[in-house]
Amino acid sequence: MPANGSRALHLGRAFAQRVLPRPMRVAIRNVPTVPARFRFAAARPADARLDEATLHRMQNAFPPFQMTPYDPDSLLSRGQTRAHELLRLGAGAEARSFLELGCWDGMVLCGLHGLGRTVVGIDFRPEGFDARAREAGVTFHVMDAAQLEFDDASFDFVYSYDCFEHFADPRRVLSEAARVTRPGGTIYIVFGPLYLSPWGAHLVKQIRVPYCHLLFGQDTLARYATTRLGETLDFDAVNRFGVREHRAILRRQETCLEVLSYREGRNTRFLGLVRRFPGLFRDCTDCFDDLIVERVEVLYRRREDVLQ
Repeated sequence: MPANGSRALHLGRAFAQRVLPRPMRVAIRNVPTVPARFRFAAARPADARLDEATLHRMQNAFPPFQMTPYDPDSLLSRGQTRAHELLRLGAGAEARSFLELGCWDGMVLCGLHGLGRTVVGIDFRPEGFDARAREAGVTFHVMDAAQLEFDDASFDFVYSYDCFEHFADPRRVLSEAARVTRPGGTIYIVFGPLYLSPWGAHLVKQIRVPYCHLLFGQDTLARYATTRLGETLDFDAVNRFGVREHRAILRRQETCLEVLSYREGRNTRFLGLVRRFPGLFRDCTDCFDDLIVERVEVLYRRREDVLQ
């Protein structure tokens, strides 16, 4: 499409977002998914997954996944950017103490520390923690996010990036986050890709086929990775919850939390696979949104008038 056509389309969508009622906006947004939705809804669950020969053909047909950079400069830049973003969320500007759940490299905490905040990070593995964060004075603990070893109301702001799809019990993690957040404080959670979305298996370093974990059996994927790629796949890195389960946890949250905003990010680029193999997808879920919602972002305020 010519540049002026793309601009006109963008302006038209922006105008529709401002003036149309939400049900109509949702209906318009769903128009491109209609063919796949119909095929999915009409399909019967398939009995067998695709074979290894098909996996090899599809592996060669899709380009390599563009990975998020994790070099030292990128970690530093991303940490500083996220630190500034957090201070603009909820009561972040007034918050003095921050806790990150699943901090890994700790560079967001490093950025917050540089902005004069008191910071603590936890992770269940210590090897990812960046020496620059430690040298800057960031406090790090090896700890289970579902069993936080902090007193009630210890922090002004609790946040987590790209971890809730990994937590075995995200409901318990959210409850613990609420417990250690002070009344009036902020909780911010953003994560993905969710398990049933195109890249939800978190195997993109080895297998570049979208929905590979839904189209192929685990044995087929493991055998292909071993024999063809010389790689070992980790099938237990994620909790296997689709968006329906996460909605139930995050929208019907603790009574002490008020939802300030809730957003879902969708990926509809690979619905051709759903149209082509609807029975395989229907065998994995009966909720079409599970297949296209890949990210969730939630902002909470800890209520001051409700005891947990």
